[in-house]
Parts: sequence; C-alpha cells; structure tokens
Amino acid sequence: MNETELKHVIALLLEDAKRLQQLEPNAGTEARIWLAKEALESGDNDSEEAFYKAEGRAGYSPGLGGV
Repeated sequence: MNETELKHVIALLLEDAKRLQQLEPNAGTEARIWLAKEALESGDNDSEEAFYKAEGRAGYSPGLGGV
C-alpha cells in the first residue's frame, strides 16, 4: 500500500470515528480525531511521536509503535 492509499484509508477511518463521536462523545476520542486530522493535513512524519505524547504514554520509541 502506498502513502496515498494509506492516507485514504486513514481518512475513511477518521470519518467513521467522527460519526461515532457524535453518537457517544468521548474526550479521548475527540483528541485522537484531532491528532489524526492534523497528521493527515500536515503530512507530519513525527505525528506518531505527537500521538503518544498526547496520549500520555511512556516509552515512545520511533519505529516500535510506542512500546
């Protein structure tokens, strides 16, 4: 899957998350929606790091999915 296809899939998932957020609001989901939208719009390669920092997860390691 190339980068364009991956961005398209993420955009579709983001739309689904927005619909679910309307049905059952959740602050954590809202924050992740914002992060995903910002990452898609900016094309920022550091968005994974920003995600883990915003989630308050310890042990971020580039390329290891934050584990």
